[in-house]
Amino acid sequence: MATRRAIRAPHWVWLVGAVALLGFGLVVTGLTCGPLYMLVLPPMPPAYPGATQVAAESEAHGVDWWHYYSDDHVCDVFAFYQEKAVECEYAPSAEFCAQAPREAPPGRYTEFVGRCSGQGEAFPFSWDWEFTLREVYPLEGDAYADFDITRTMHWTPQP
Repeated sequence: MATRRAIRAPHWVWLVGAVALLGFGLVVTGLTCGPLYMLVLPPMPPAYPGATQVAAESEAHGVDWWHYYSDDHVCDVFAFYQEKAVECEYAPSAEFCAQAPREAPPGRYTEFVGRCSGQGEAFPFSWDWEFTLREVYPLEGDAYADFDITRTMHWTPQP
């Protein structure tokens, strides 16, 4: 009577199988953790360094508004957002910043300077942001930059 011998795979086959399974697990984890992370903590629009947040409001998850001010010159703040944006427009004119130094008007006064907008994308989501800048002349003290940033997340693919 013949005895049956169990066929055993070489150790390297088990090792290759374990590495392949680990690699597959890492790929699946990478593809799911990124979108889940973005759902919990949506990406922020660019923030001007040194700006002070005055207020914030969230209309819905991913639809947010922030209000900031900065003691830096309004044209420095605008230049920062021009580098980050897809599109920018000056309100008075493109020569607004070239007119320095400007005389502060009497009394408290606010002048609209410009607006920039940008976009971001990280599969499978995208977002839009908008920056609106004003120059404020207080009754006392130096002029300062006052600006708002809004962000809208698109949770479904956009055309």
